[in-house]
Amino acid sequence: MNYIEPSMRPMLDMFIFETSLLLEQLDEIMIQIEKEKVFSYSNINETFRIMHTIKGSASMMGLDNIAALAHSVEDLFYVIREEKIEVLDNDFLFDLVFQALDFIRCDIGKLQSGDCISSDYSNFIEIIKDYVGTLELSTSMESKNNTSLESTDDKEIIDSVFSYKENSDIVKIIFEQDCMMENVRAFMLIFELRDYCEFIEFYPKDVETNTESAEYIKKDGFYIQFIAKDDKSIVYRTIQDNLYVKEYINISEEDVEVKRTQDNDEIENKLKDNQEIGIEYQNTYTTEDELQESILKEKIDAEKYNLNDENEHLPINKQNIMSVNLEKLDLLQNIVGEIVIMESMVVNSVNSTGVDIDNFNKATRQLHKLTDELQDIVMSMRMIQISGVFQKMHRIVRDMNKKLDKNVELITIGAETEVDKNVIDNLAEPFMHLIRNAMDHAIEPIEERIAKGKEEVGKIVLSAENLGGEAVISIADDGRGLMKDKILAKAKEQGILKHSSNEYTDDEVNSLIMTPGFSTKESITEFSGRGVGMDIVQKSIEKVGGSIEVKSKQDEGTTFTMKIPLTLSIVEGMEFKVGDSLFTLPISSIRRTFKLTDLNQIVTEGNTRELIMIYGACIPIIRLHKVYNIQTDVTNLMHGNMIIIENEQKAACIFVDEIIGNQQVVVKPFPVYFNRFNMKSNGLSGCTILGDGSISLIIDADNIMEIY
Repeated sequence: MNYIEPSMRPMLDMFIFETSLLLEQLDEIMIQIEKEKVFSYSNINETFRIMHTIKGSASMMGLDNIAALAHSVEDLFYVIREEKIEVLDNDFLFDLVFQALDFIRCDIGKLQSGDCISSDYSNFIEIIKDYVGTLELSTSMESKNNTSLESTDDKEIIDSVFSYKENSDIVKIIFEQDCMMENVRAFMLIFELRDYCEFIEFYPKDVETNTESAEYIKKDGFYIQFIAKDDKSIVYRTIQDNLYVKEYINISEEDVEVKRTQDNDEIENKLKDNQEIGIEYQNTYTTEDELQESILKEKIDAEKYNLNDENEHLPINKQNIMSVNLEKLDLLQNIVGEIVIMESMVVNSVNSTGVDIDNFNKATRQLHKLTDELQDIVMSMRMIQISGVFQKMHRIVRDMNKKLDKNVELITIGAETEVDKNVIDNLAEPFMHLIRNAMDHAIEPIEERIAKGKEEVGKIVLSAENLGGEAVISIADDGRGLMKDKILAKAKEQGILKHSSNEYTDDEVNSLIMTPGFSTKESITEFSGRGVGMDIVQKSIEKVGGSIEVKSKQDEGTTFTMKIPLTLSIVEGMEFKVGDSLFTLPISSIRRTFKLTDLNQIVTEGNTRELIMIYGACIPIIRLHKVYNIQTDVTNLMHGNMIIIENEQKAACIFVDEIIGNQQVVVKPFPVYFNRFNMKSNGLSGCTILGDGSISLIIDADNIMEIY
């Protein structure tokens, strides 16, 4: 059964969480193995364990297709483990495993969104089984080759010592390591075999008289050529039953040559068949990138036809389980225990005669300290390392290297940086587009890089670090860089330019690539050319309250720098009033607050647009009472307060009635039924409840500067 009953939803959530982690872990292992071309014992065991776990979990959930696919991959690594295959230079193997992981990941995505799974992997499983059979045959033949003709020394001995005898067998005998007096053991064995052979020769020939031959036998073995009188199986049984014989190897030259030729032909034919099936299958195979592209297209279509608002009430099943460090839970438990004690102290500080002010103030200060610690530890529990998102980018680079015939290395720095889980959930898509953009647009083909004097291997550096209350993440490549003239020409062709081309600074030109529908790619490919991607990057980053900056130098490379808040739940904000309405503005967006003292600073553009001259620049004034149609008596710029907000590209001055002060606020999303009012498109990002129970609207500084 591939339909999940609603009652099994909690188990399904855990299955999705654990399987997603295992798939990411296996992706990392396989990329490492493919890079090093070596299967270590620990990697083989870990891969086998992961697929065994996924198979068992999927079977328990009744997901038979996933279980069958995981079982086939498990069989593949069982053969690799049992046959002790350490070195493999076979792209087909890795393609099979990565495709299997993508199939499972695709089904996990369907489960997460509440869809039924109807995938049938029987054809793909047959391909894996054929390849497993090929591996078994190949390793078996390799083993026989190794045992039939151990080295060129064996062949030299056969050629130089033993003459050709029709129907003769040549056997190499290895004695037990500590049997001692190997020459005597060899002579006694020959003596025993004479009764069953009409012809027998051996090497070394002087085992009876030369004690030094023992060292040769110990090191290189003892060789016997014989022709049996009746049944040669009796000879082999006698050798096998000898107390001191560890093993024997038949190195009859004719049999080996014929068998080797037959097996090699069979292996070659099976490999050829498998590769042809694999190529045919890859033509219809949907990669993880293509799956994300189709999901992205659905999002764009929904926006295009305004489908989002009417479907906002539908539940979106996102991953709602995450792992938490046990030390954080222990600390949380201790703090909650202390708060319970402190609550008792606060209550007891109020006695029958009234309030003991000193004790009350002392208890409330301690209670405030504990609540701050509680807030910090709860926030830290939501923080997870960005390494999971980074690891997915390795897979994208690996796949695009193969498809674009490029040689690009992804270097990650600061993968241990922690960010709020809600932020992490919104980073995978923009990272994917930036990496794909660097691979397809920026990094030159190998021949072009060599002609420019660059290293043959291109580099993309993905780095992250915490600076203050923000995570600063950059994606840098050493490719051809952004071509200003080409961007301006394309922007002019699409009617995007609002001013003359020579009026645009380099930063403004770079920001044009974030415009919806913009692409400099002449033809549509699997990876680019549709004008979709970079605008999604900007929207996704802004959605989590971040900003993105582009720096580029021709033939040296391009760097995208994203500044993202570590958490979305609690922000340090400035409270202010406009009329009877309360607003909050994040401190990170504020440069300065002041009261206007000189009206000569104000410049009027036309009849409606007001600007203020400050810091040597002229920036627009945004009157919030006009923007939100609020009744207020404070309309004179000299009577209210000014708040300067800015980001990397723009600045503005917000005019408000009264500034109340700074405080930490808990960000709450707008209720679903507010979506019809398009709150976010009006410069508002959420709301918060203040200490007195009143509601304050949170201003989105970047959005309000863009709109007004």
